[in-house]
Amino acid sequence: MKFKDQFLAVSCTKTKKKKNNVAVPVVASIVAALFVVLTVLGTLCLVKRRRQRVRKVDADSNKNDSTIETKNRQFTYSEVLSVTNNFERAIGKGGFGTVYHGYVGDTQVAVKMLSPQSIQGYKQFQAEANLLMKIHHKSLTSFVGYCNEGTNKGIIYEYMANGNLEKHLSARNSNVLNWEDRLQIAIDTAQGLEYLHYGCKPPIIHRDVKCTNILLDEKFHAKLADFRLSRAFPIEGDTHVSTVVAGTPGYLDPDIDGQQGNNTNNTITCQAVSCTKTKKKKNNVVVPVVASIVAALFVVLTVLGTLCLVKRRRQRVRKVDADSNKNDSTIETKNRQFTYSEVLSVTNNFERAIGKGGFGTVYHGYVGDTQVAVKMLSPQSIQGYKQFQAEANLLMKIHHKSLTSFVGYCNEGTNKGIIYEYMANGNLEKHLSARNSNVLNWEDRLQIAIDTAQGLEYLHDGCKPPIIHRDVKCTNILLDEKFHAKLADFGLSRACPIEGDTHVSTVVAGTPGYLDPEYYSSNRLTDKSDVYSFGVVLLEIITGQPAIIKTHEQAHIVQWVSSILEKGDVKNIVDPRLGGGFYVNSAWKAVELAMACVSRSSNKRPTMTSVVKELKECLDIETADNERESKDSIGVIPTNMESGLGPRARSWSS
Repeated sequence: MKFKDQFLAVSCTKTKKKKNNVAVPVVASIVAALFVVLTVLGTLCLVKRRRQRVRKVDADSNKNDSTIETKNRQFTYSEVLSVTNNFERAIGKGGFGTVYHGYVGDTQVAVKMLSPQSIQGYKQFQAEANLLMKIHHKSLTSFVGYCNEGTNKGIIYEYMANGNLEKHLSARNSNVLNWEDRLQIAIDTAQGLEYLHYGCKPPIIHRDVKCTNILLDEKFHAKLADFRLSRAFPIEGDTHVSTVVAGTPGYLDPDIDGQQGNNTNNTITCQAVSCTKTKKKKNNVVVPVVASIVAALFVVLTVLGTLCLVKRRRQRVRKVDADSNKNDSTIETKNRQFTYSEVLSVTNNFERAIGKGGFGTVYHGYVGDTQVAVKMLSPQSIQGYKQFQAEANLLMKIHHKSLTSFVGYCNEGTNKGIIYEYMANGNLEKHLSARNSNVLNWEDRLQIAIDTAQGLEYLHDGCKPPIIHRDVKCTNILLDEKFHAKLADFGLSRACPIEGDTHVSTVVAGTPGYLDPEYYSSNRLTDKSDVYSFGVVLLEIITGQPAIIKTHEQAHIVQWVSSILEKGDVKNIVDPRLGGGFYVNSAWKAVELAMACVSRSSNKRPTMTSVVKELKECLDIETADNERESKDSIGVIPTNMESGLGPRARSWSS
């Protein structure tokens, strides 16, 4: 019995030893794994903190450096004190500062001063100032200037006498807005957003549309305000921007609010591999040790992988935000003045001439890595100097994707020039010419017409005061590398000086063949003068013929098309080089629209807004996927436009 007890004791001791042989390495490996995990996490935290300190030092060192280089709209702090009469009258207060009433000359202004304690507000101040210097639309608050002097930072806007929309919709307000006024306010605001989304390049998202950011002037015209949170699409073709959610509760898009912060759950499946039954005693120790090490490595890799994913996601958001702000900061060079020596460097001593006009020569060049076109004024051209001044001043104020972008100017003694973005495919006339073997298809022609019409629509209806181009013609329509059209050459442009005026009395200027006959005979310039010129351009796009057709009689294109339409023959109007590659309904609508534009009476001509709408319908007809008439059949297009065409021009059979 005693022997048996001893045997049992020895057996138990051996069992405990065996268990210890397994437990000790398992515990040790788990402790080691936890130590590795904690070491990795600690190291990452230290690195992160160090980087944050470095970024903070860099940010602090650059904090007082302005990214806004435009000087002609910068106010000193002493000027701001004078404008606001020492901040006498506060008219509003927000999260980042206070808004004061003031005067710049005789003009009332609103001065939004940034609180010195607001770091986030400073970033938004920079973003808003850069954006406002770039954009212009009658339904956006006008930018007057800015102050960026030490800790004294502010933006100066036009004053909106009737405050914000929320105040007028409040139950506390006894003056109730009528239904028409409400609809007009909605239209004004929508037009401002439409311009930001479709008129700007790159498109801009406001990100904080709400009633307190819709301001009303003395006539209750609405204007969208507060662009601190606005973002631009950094890459053409992108459908969204990844960024930190910002905006106002109640107005925030639920798709954005709901998806922000959601993480994708990645499931990793581990497969256990059985060891062979050989060396069983060793396996009793090795298996749990290996398993615990694998588990520890899995934990480490999972932690590192998660941290990498989080870091990459944050980097992408930061990169998009940085790219977005970079696009905003391109406005810094919008009003840039180049010295003549810089122009020589940009053009490589005027190495490559790409065009020549009445007042000078256009050269190819580079500003950094960006291609540009440099139009240098001939020193002998007095009239050209006036147009140079007019064009430079105008281009600094306006912005639209369908107008050539302004890079800068040179005004040094007799050396004067304007620098634009380079348009790789030259002017439209070159591509419509019979000498060009690459024939533009019908869809491309319609899109070019739409682009040009949208540029004119912006000048007429988006600018305040409205602007009349006065020289719309094919050589002034330029095409980029993707054949997007942009209107160019604003040397003859005129603004309507007084709101409510229907015309400008001025000396006749323009190009023969494109000149509005009513303007020519009366000296009364209206936006319908541009509509006439555009109608001639549209006929050139449709027919492939020049404005003045050089036959033995030198016929004007309007007369030539009219004579063919009297026979009801649309096939002989459209450019024969297309080989019938178009739908007749689309062609009919385009021809009728063009003829409406060139009506002798300006009252019968459509507005450019109507022209854009009709042209888009032409393109829709052409590109629609539903069943349509055959290309060889002749259709009837119902129209409500007074084009002056007879019934035979609208309804005929082949």
